[in-house]
Amino acid sequence: MWWILACYPDVSAPTLACPDAGAPQVTLPADDAPHEEPVEWWYWTGHLIDGDGVWYGFEEVVFVYRLDGYEATSVHQALTTPDAFTYDVAYAHGELPQATTDGFVLEAESASAIGGDGSDRLIGQVEGASWLLDLSGARTVLQHGDGYHDYDEGYTWYASRPRMTVGGTLTLDGQEKSVTGSAWFDHQWGDLVAQTEDGWDWFALQLDDGRELMLFLELDGDLVGGTLSDPLGSCELQPEEFTVTELGEWTSEATGCTWPMGWEITVLDEVFTVTPTREDQELASSYRTYWEGAVIISGDSTGRGYVEMAGRCN
Repeated sequence: MWWILACYPDVSAPTLACPDAGAPQVTLPADDAPHEEPVEWWYWTGHLIDGDGVWYGFEEVVFVYRLDGYEATSVHQALTTPDAFTYDVAYAHGELPQATTDGFVLEAESASAIGGDGSDRLIGQVEGASWLLDLSGARTVLQHGDGYHDYDEGYTWYASRPRMTVGGTLTLDGQEKSVTGSAWFDHQWGDLVAQTEDGWDWFALQLDDGRELMLFLELDGDLVGGTLSDPLGSCELQPEEFTVTELGEWTSEATGCTWPMGWEITVLDEVFTVTPTREDQELASSYRTYWEGAVIISGDSTGRGYVEMAGRCN
């Protein structure tokens, strides 16, 4: 019980005091660079607002696969506007990220991500839109407590920068807009083959009171957990300390896939409602179809976030 009380933050002045997670298993910024592991990804999702007060969601992800002599990079990009959701999924066989000192150079035909140590530049493009964004913010959360986790099959290192400041330009149908906002950055690597095949639900929520909430639920039920963080620290959440209840569903006309759509999340004794900004935030490809979308948070705290559902429809 003492752990729950220590980890529960005062919403008016968020603070966290958690048990020692042990020696960190991730060294930053050195581990921002690529690793010789079977699966690795650099993952940015975030929210932008233009000068007219219009909100947008964006996703830019670089996946690297090194499996049995096969090497490939996959780049996923998406933009959510009030009127539409547009995405692009591309593959580049044999083209791998370049390592720099404490960082990375990830380049593809229509996208690039260059950075490290909490300072990144993203260039992205989907049909009818492009962006150039500069992100800053070195505060890091090591997921799974110390940044490392052993699965029944495989293992992973996992670090997040859950609240990076964003500024730059977004061009829509030839019109350039100055934008600002906030982004969530994940970097994960290891033997994640079984996990990517099984699938999961993932929540990355930025609360307006300064806290961040990450939750993951493997679809086979073997791994459920999360992290509650604020500017002073982070607490690893155990499965019994939160619940996720689906509130509805949506069926895609494009793929026929049916997805949960809206959630009630209880963490300790707080309740949040998570509502997608649009239902149709589905990315379909020949390899995998998944739902990754911008959401709005209400309830005991407000905010914005992203939700990913993978493995529910292949």
